[in-house]
Amino acid sequence: MVADMDMKTDIDDASAEGASPVENRSRRPALRRLSVWYERWRRRRHLTELDDHILRDIGIPPGMVERERAKPFWRR
Repeated sequence: MVADMDMKTDIDDASAEGASPVENRSRRPALRRLSVWYERWRRRRHLTELDDHILRDIGIPPGMVERERAKPFWRR
């Protein structure tokens, strides 16, 4: 089992090393964008889970939470 994991790591490392610098750079913006979108989705979902008392404490009106929740993840 451990040998299988080591082999997979070696294969992944070899394929990553074999990728040209241009290929690696072209993937970075897409990964960064996906990361930003996921973070927006996660934060908006978390906001909707907070109760009104906590929202008042941190100064967020309930209407703002609804507007944020309704936004698609790709919009700021």
